[in-house]
Amino acid sequence: MSDAGSSGAASPSSSDDRTLCYVVYALMFAAPFVVGLTGLIGVVIAYVRKPEAPPLEASHYRFQIRTFWIGFVLALIAALSLVVGVGFLFADILRYVFANMPSDAWDAVSREMEMSFPMVTFIGVLVSAAAWVACGFWMVLTSIVGAVRLSGGRPIGRLQS
Repeated sequence: MSDAGSSGAASPSSSDDRTLCYVVYALMFAAPFVVGLTGLIGVVIAYVRKPEAPPLEASHYRFQIRTFWIGFVLALIAALSLVVGVGFLFADILRYVFANMPSDAWDAVSREMEMSFPMVTFIGVLVSAAAWVACGFWMVLTSIVGAVRLSGGRPIGRLQS
């Protein structure tokens, strides 16, 4: 005889959600070292589990989702500033090549580049490096803080019931 009240799939226990929270923190921790792929997996898990999770674990899932999106924005800033900086460098190289079209055009480019390094390129690469470092620190440190708070049975922010 089957029980009419069962749906076939048992809902995970609180300890399963707590373990899954630790797994997501580990995925977020590893994200800067694998180009963010594990962070993407972690945020998907957090989005899927958050509605059904107990309040303590739900607060950690919300924190993990916020951590991912802030890291994503920092990585996007880093990528865009690098593209802009390198784009201006290539544009300047092309401008120097077309401005000095003698047979030894590459010598002219190297002479000109010694005298003037594009400031936009320097700023773009500098902003990109700073944003990548900030993104890496953000993902690693927030994962550690979240895991420590979870191990102590403390929520992130206020519990929502």
